[in-house]
Amino acid sequence: MSGAGPGKLPTQEYPVKRYLMDSLLSPLLAGKEMSLGDLDFSAFDLDDLEDLQEYLNENSRLNNALTGLYRVFYKAEPQAVARRSFC
Repeated sequence: MSGAGPGKLPTQEYPVKRYLMDSLLSPLLAGKEMSLGDLDFSAFDLDDLEDLQEYLNENSRLNNALTGLYRVFYKAEPQAVARRSFC
């Protein structure tokens, strides 16, 4: 997976039609306003939208798990060692 700039999705294979990733999700993530008139409805179908929903749900679940892990580390108190130790 290659790096991505702000509002750009990294280049990789998605379980979602690329048109939806490039024409819908990327602009929305970049904070751009979207009009339904901007979409080519012949470029995707209902199954593609369901795939997009599943993709977003899975990424939301992963984000929540990482947020929980972050909170554990953020709240952790450092523990002082009584004597020096070297690896």
